[in-house]
Amino acid sequence: MDRLAAEPGVVDFRYAPAEWQTAICLPDDPSKSLVHRSGELLYHFGRGKREFGTRISVVVTEDARWTGQSLVGPRIPIVQTTRQAPGLTIVEEAFAVTQPFAGDDAAGLKRAINRQLWLPDKGLYAFFLDRRGQLETSSESLGQALAILFDVANAEQAKQIFQHQYVSPHGIPCSWPVFPRFGHDIGRHSGAVWPQIQGFWALAAAARGQSNLLAHELLALGHSALASGDFREIYHPQTGVPDGGLQTGRRWKSQPGQSWAATAYLAMLLHGVVGMRFEPDGIGLQPNLLERLGKVEVRNIKYRQSVLDIILTGHGTQIVRFAIDRTDQPQPWIPATLKSRHRVEIECIAAVGYPKHSEKTDDVP
Repeated sequence: MDRLAAEPGVVDFRYAPAEWQTAICLPDDPSKSLVHRSGELLYHFGRGKREFGTRISVVVTEDARWTGQSLVGPRIPIVQTTRQAPGLTIVEEAFAVTQPFAGDDAAGLKRAINRQLWLPDKGLYAFFLDRRGQLETSSESLGQALAILFDVANAEQAKQIFQHQYVSPHGIPCSWPVFPRFGHDIGRHSGAVWPQIQGFWALAAAARGQSNLLAHELLALGHSALASGDFREIYHPQTGVPDGGLQTGRRWKSQPGQSWAATAYLAMLLHGVVGMRFEPDGIGLQPNLLERLGKVEVRNIKYRQSVLDIILTGHGTQIVRFAIDRTDQPQPWIPATLKSRHRVEIECIAAVGYPKHSEKTDDVP
């Protein structure tokens, strides 16, 4: 035994099984999740013709070939499946998680994000922290926007993000700077302008009174959509033309007719500029009207049993006049009880005058 213990350990893989499944559950989990050799998640054993009734997988590109699978460590139930495609390495990670964050846990998550990802010297959040503990310090703009919208960033941090986040002439890029492997070009997910990310960024700007940034995204996406004839999937940050960017060694098409791009534009207009805040019993209004937008009219908005025509004049975030059917109202509030067609008029100024937050009232004709 002493002689055997002194010899180096040797594992003979000649008899390794051609197929395998790995459990990624935590010790006390009532459900035992399995990962297939291919990286698929396997559920509902015995309910399907292939033994498992439910198989979940992710396809990044059809020409990716499987190259291996391993655990991060013997005590860490994270399964990594790797694939290779032309110009691309794909690493899929499957792992178990604990209960969702709530209450004090959510506050702890917020503190952890600020402790691990906030970059004081850049005034931005880092993209991510990898499994080796290394920060990817490029800026991922959707993350910046969500940090502001969900109050992960405090007022000073939000101010710094608005000051330091790069915004291109044709909208905020999904990440910046462009990853070095793309040279002076853009990647599909690096440097490209995705309209739905523009929408989140614009709403974050509106939430903190950054009307200039809101107007920039609204006008940039509007111009790009008019030039392309519809709302496309992705646009080039410097030219505004539809451009799917580089991925897996080739340039991709920017797909036409994208509803998530169109709804991003509507969100900027309705929630950002008009400032509609939907509640169970009505709509409050908190406009962000930039002077260069001029008069804004949004017509034929179907709201419950009514149709609204909303006209905004002036500029700023403070309402000095609010009227429904040409009758002045004490507060900027559209009750849910309205029926038929109604004309809503809002006049704004930049100076403090009218309350920004509305008090509800049903006192309309």
